[in-house]
Amino acid sequence: MISKVFLALCAYLPRQGGEPFFVSMMINILESGLEFPRKVCIVAPGENGAPYLRHIPNEYYQIAVSKAVLCDAINPRVWITNFITQNWFAEAESSFSGIRILRKSSAKMLSCKSLSQRSVYYFDPHTKDEERLHAVERRPVDGLIRGGGSISGIAIQVAYNLGAMDILLCGVDMSGDGYWDGTANPHQTHGDVWSFAPGLQSLIDMLREEKNIRIETMSPSKLELPRWEAC
Repeated sequence: MISKVFLALCAYLPRQGGEPFFVSMMINILESGLEFPRKVCIVAPGENGAPYLRHIPNEYYQIAVSKAVLCDAINPRVWITNFITQNWFAEAESSFSGIRILRKSSAKMLSCKSLSQRSVYYFDPHTKDEERLHAVERRPVDGLIRGGGSISGIAIQVAYNLGAMDILLCGVDMSGDGYWDGTANPHQTHGDVWSFAPGLQSLIDMLREEKNIRIETMSPSKLELPRWEAC
């Protein structure tokens, strides 16, 4: 644990490369040396996941994305999220004690105290049109993260790069704005099929067909994926 004296001083330390000193000490998740287990379950907050959350098999290492980290039915070891301006973020930020993986631009907005008291890493996605996930062109994701596939797409890329070979999805609806708890995202209207779905589908197809990664979904989704069944 970093001392209170250091926390008090860190706000006054010089910026490194234009970033607050404390943020400059954070580690890119892809350069962290961390490894995920072979089997992971990525749990998103979509309402279709609600009936399945308590049935995630125990052998799957749980990764919560976005608001799903607040779901009482799951026990995530990792939380991956894009933005910190949502009205639920403060509760999630104070209650989750596992590994956090934040978008770099969001990590810069956290306090020194928040960054020091927890395991926090960042991802820095490629977001230019010629670099992000593409509906038709299969763009490699080895050693990097591409935007254009929603936060679930980010989580899949992180899991793949950190060694997962069997990825189970739950609550990755790719449709509508509803959450598993009956609430809804007040800031966006995604429509019947999210605009991110084609890019995410392209990523999934590439990983399944070219990298031999097993990817299945527990809950209904607009993605074309096999449904997981208990053996």
